[in-house]
Amino acid sequence: MPVGLVEEQYRLPDITVGMNLMQARADQFRKNADDCERRAASCKDRHVKKIFEELAHQWRYLARQVDEMDPAVFFYGRHNY
Repeated sequence: MPVGLVEEQYRLPDITVGMNLMQARADQFRKNADDCERRAASCKDRHVKKIFEELAHQWRYLARQVDEMDPAVFFYGRHNY
């Protein structure tokens, strides 16, 4: 097998692609949080309002987790040490 084909077959994803995917995921989590906050603001039932506020909090927490995540963990499920 020609060397170029072997190198192409085993090439790892470009890290910038991974970082863009991670950023897109974090952005979607923040949009979900914004939606929950809007729903909470328009809710009349205080129990449902509290649930939406908690969901918004959890979505923002997940966004922060992704923002701080090592791209190797995101892609390969392990640290890149």
